[in-house]
Amino acid sequence: MDKRVFCDESMMLNCEERIRIIKGVAFAVLYLHEGWEEQVLHRDIKASNVLLDKDMNGKLGDFGLARMNSHGQVASTTKLVGTVGYMAPEVIKTGQASTRTDVYMFGILILEVMCGRRPMDEGKPPLVEFVWGLMVKGELMNALDERLSAKGDFNLQQVEKHDSKPRRTKPPSKQWVCQKA
Repeated sequence: MDKRVFCDESMMLNCEERIRIIKGVAFAVLYLHEGWEEQVLHRDIKASNVLLDKDMNGKLGDFGLARMNSHGQVASTTKLVGTVGYMAPEVIKTGQASTRTDVYMFGILILEVMCGRRPMDEGKPPLVEFVWGLMVKGELMNALDERLSAKGDFNLQQVEKHDSKPRRTKPPSKQWVCQKA
């Protein structure tokens, strides 16, 4: 997917394709964490690890850093692994991966794909800080990939349907997110 987000406009994914791919990855993360007899922590969710099939459906790939645990078991590794810019702050502090840190990486993936910006770009603020600043000012829609806006290639109502303004005191469950997708 990386090559279809960060490319010239003739090959670029449109807004609808981006959202469909993100939904596919959301279901993959839910399955890894809760749909199998063992829990799988991917530990490296990012655009370059999302594969696209012929119908442009997203498939999570590259399980080289993945670890399996029994459900409810704390990951036994304390070695810091992952990609800078995607790792949750607690992983950087402790080296301890969890389903929550995978979900954090998934959130960074969403930002990356919809904003058309890498999490860390030289000379630019980190993506999370950039988006947070716009959200605080009530300008979250300005974070969307400018190339989509220039082409008129997104439906504002469709994007707002997936808007993630903080409205809760605790985060929604993965099942709830997948049902809403």
